[in-house]
Amino acid sequence: MYGAYKIIDKPFSTISDLVQDILNTPIDKYPVIQKCNEIHQDVIMVEKKEICHKTYIKDVKLPNSNGDNFLFISSNIQHGKTLEKVCHNLTLLYDTPIKADTFSWSKKDTQWKKFNQTEIELIKSIA
Repeated sequence: MYGAYKIIDKPFSTISDLVQDILNTPIDKYPVIQKCNEIHQDVIMVEKKEICHKTYIKDVKLPNSNGDNFLFISSNIQHGKTLEKVCHNLTLLYDTPIKADTFSWSKKDTQWKKFNQTEIELIKSIA
């Protein structure tokens, strides 16, 4: 997401800014950060609220400042139990690829790469 927003000229200054934006954006679902079993990297997804209240009941549940939205942190990652700690740990993990403008994970090469032209076109088409 960080790289996609940069492509559409709406970059974030920090990972914390991105996480805050996700947490404060009202939608009919909840955001969830979890480790993807396929690429073995953290991903952000959205899940129906009723599913989150059942599936992620024992996981970290971080409210926004209004208390009307939550960010769930799956138990398959250990990034902390506070928003500050989660943002700090995400920054430690992803600051290097962000600074290198490598936002696309290559499962084949097991490394971060720059977006290819197809990915850039897709991002721009849904922006």
